[in-house]
Amino acid sequence: MILAAGQGTRLQPLTNNKPKCLTPILNKPIIEWQIETAHAANIRDIIVVGGYKIEQLEKYPITLICNENFMTTNMVYSLLCAKDHFNDDIIISYGDIIYTNQILQKLISSSHDLAITIDLLWQSYWEQRFEDPLSDAESLELFYDGRIKEIGQKAQNISDIQGQYIGLCLFRKKAIHSLLQTYNDLSENDTKLNGRSAGNYFMTDLLQEMIRRNIALHSFPINRGWYEIDSLSDLAVAEASLQKNNILQHESNF
Repeated sequence: MILAAGQGTRLQPLTNNKPKCLTPILNKPIIEWQIETAHAANIRDIIVVGGYKIEQLEKYPITLICNENFMTTNMVYSLLCAKDHFNDDIIISYGDIIYTNQILQKLISSSHDLAITIDLLWQSYWEQRFEDPLSDAESLELFYDGRIKEIGQKAQNISDIQGQYIGLCLFRKKAIHSLLQTYNDLSENDTKLNGRSAGNYFMTDLLQEMIRRNIALHSFPINRGWYEIDSLSDLAVAEASLQKNNILQHESNF
């Protein structure tokens, strides 16, 4: 399930007339990288929640769902637009990341009901992307057994960050029920998380609330092998790295 409703204003002018997920990386749109990676892992049931310029996604072999309120909502709202498809285990991916086949295949094989992909070698990557890595990095603290203790909060010190959530996670059926119950409770009570109402929750807002409710979130640690494309500088970093080591290359089917 790919959450790809946004325009991606930080990628303008590339996104002036197309959704963020169609931003090309080495001449291949992000969405194509993701679909090909899913196919390589024998995943064919791909649901994409689109919004901005959604009609441009109709050519792909996906189930397309529209977040009609994409201009005023965030990730969790987009996710809930697809709740009618919450009838099986789900891999949830942000629409602005690419990652290796190996990462996806290992995540699928996780023994946990809820597994959150975190990059342990995040700092060197953030140093390429940001003049001050701490300005963008979020908190991530683990229990000794690998469960996540805190995620997605404002970090005070680099040394306190044990990894970074990359926007890729596994929810098995039991965990999906917990997610829906948590969201419904919050929504019914008009609860704000980090100052945000239900329609604008970040994914990490909801994950942190699940932790507060003693729902186990297990980390799925990786050591790079992925890129986020949130800005023009991110795109330049990703393309330079891919041209150098080619770790994600597929043969295009589109």
